Amino acid sequence: MRTYHPRSWSEQARRKANGLFGYVIDMTYRNKELSFYDNMGEYHENVTPEQYVAHVLSHSYRAEIIRYRAAKRFGRMWRRYQKHLAK
Repeated sequence: MRTYHPRSWSEQARRKANGLFGYVIDMTYRNKELSFYDNMGEYHENVTPEQYVAHVLSHSYRAEIIRYRAAKRFGRMWRRYQKHLAK
């Protein structure tokens, strides 16, 4: 039996950040609110994209380094997007 080797941590982080960024942008273009349930079962509605991504990444099953790299990448993408909107 072969030993399973996952993709590189950087590639996993890129995929996670790109997916989150696409979801957040899609929801903002549709004028839908971002919401989530926290670990106590409380419903949080109409949260900022930063709060939503922080919640998703903090409750992800991925390794800490993947979540950290995904957060960094999402932050860079989000700042670039905000700067683009300001023009």
